[in-house]
Amino acid sequence: MHKKRKKGASFLKKGISLAMGALMLACTVLGFSGCVSQEPDEYPDKEALKIAIVNYYDSDKDVEFNQAVVNEINTYLDNMGCEYKVEFSGIQLSDENFRDSDAYKNLKEADIVYAAPYSTVGDNKATLIDVLNALIDDGYAANLSESLDGGLKDAAAVLENYGFEFGDEVYSLPLNVQIPVSAGIKIEKELLDKSGFEPRALESFEDCAELFEKLYKANENDAFLFVDQSASTVGYVEVGYKTTKPAVMDYMRDYMFISASTAIDLKTGEAVNVYEEEKARDYIKTMYSYSEKGYTTGTSKNAQATFDIAVYPEPYMEKSGSDDEENSYYYVLPIGDMISSYSKERPTSGVCISANTQHKDWAEQFINLVYSDEDFKRIVMFGDKEMTVETYLTYLEDHPRKGLNPTYAVPFTEMDEDLNNIYNYTDIDGNTLTMKEIYSAAKEQAPESKFCIDAVDFQSLEDEIMAVDEKMKEILKDQPYIFANDGILSESDETTGESFINNETIDAGLDELSRQLSEAGGTTMTDEINRQLGY
Repeated sequence: MHKKRKKGASFLKKGISLAMGALMLACTVLGFSGCVSQEPDEYPDKEALKIAIVNYYDSDKDVEFNQAVVNEINTYLDNMGCEYKVEFSGIQLSDENFRDSDAYKNLKEADIVYAAPYSTVGDNKATLIDVLNALIDDGYAANLSESLDGGLKDAAAVLENYGFEFGDEVYSLPLNVQIPVSAGIKIEKELLDKSGFEPRALESFEDCAELFEKLYKANENDAFLFVDQSASTVGYVEVGYKTTKPAVMDYMRDYMFISASTAIDLKTGEAVNVYEEEKARDYIKTMYSYSEKGYTTGTSKNAQATFDIAVYPEPYMEKSGSDDEENSYYYVLPIGDMISSYSKERPTSGVCISANTQHKDWAEQFINLVYSDEDFKRIVMFGDKEMTVETYLTYLEDHPRKGLNPTYAVPFTEMDEDLNNIYNYTDIDGNTLTMKEIYSAAKEQAPESKFCIDAVDFQSLEDEIMAVDEKMKEILKDQPYIFANDGILSESDETTGESFINNETIDAGLDELSRQLSEAGGTTMTDEINRQLGY
């Protein structure tokens, strides 16, 4: 249910992933440890601290690399005079009733349990943090709150400096975090320049309406606008400028989506349920009928800019990807304090110490070391204490490995400079903004607004999205395309009932439509769609 988050243009999403990485060596160790069961040759006389990695799949090729990392870790621990060595093993939970599985029962034999990021267990889509919570409920996981010293305390302090708040009890890290956010419109620089709208903070819904109207007028010939009503956290509005694939989204002139089912009427400033609003229902049906005809697609590759979460009070630019062209930048226009929230993120990975461990002191020491010793941290994360974030990303280009996303492995400590080199944020005067400056500004905003979206955890969010799914299916029951959670229009396989992405068909339809319209002479796809809409 979290597939939407793959639309990863948002710096906040990157920031959340990075920050969560700071609280979990789960995913950091995870990338190299995998299913290593053999002991290193060194230090056979030392007792092992057993560390279990939940649901990590790696290849035979990785095992050799992983074992080398384990040896490096043990060498470092030995040189520090530690009394123990470490062993890593991978435990895979595939049954949706994971509590009844032998693999789950075996977790209690580990001293430390790590859960991987953004993974699920079984068909019920339980996240791996649910596994940690189950261990806690079943009495296998110790409360870490009293052991939050050294590196752990430093890590918590660092994240608090970025606006994160933690509960009183820390059974596993990370616990729920609260992220101060305010809504913003994120638009491709090329499209915003074309619209003539001066980049500025949007202080009223009238400002939003003016922006949308100018974007609408800029949407001619080769312009592309798409509104994605399948929003998750605060909401998405795709506003991209692309050639060859146009579509007219008149609805965005009147409404702004702020959640999966709620939009703001820009004329009245009132919130409406989009599934109880006739124009919205007609709009959704129209979009899907156009998809059937091949006029447009909901895939993010054609609508790169998003209505997104902005946490900086002034407009700024975010760079997309590695493209150096000017039009690879996005403007982010904050929406003042009209729509804001403390978004409560439920963690998707974490670490806990077994309540049954005979080596609690060792386990706490090991976890603290990863948070406090930079050399050791780099060994655990990258397999090499000399490697930095930047050099590791380069290394991955030549040595692709399954299972490790380096974004999850970077803490907000001495590696900040590496992060600032990788992610590019620039204000409208050309000044570089660090991620820390952006988060600090967000914390100072104290978001309170007319349309404050209540802090939500992932479960309540999933419940809302599932309810929206059912409404969408009812609205679109006569359409051949079905609603997909990540906003991509999918087609259903008649034999299996499974949905799949049919981009080739959609792209071919667009190309054919463009050819036909060209042969007809004098009209564009935008004109044709406008004609069918009756404008």
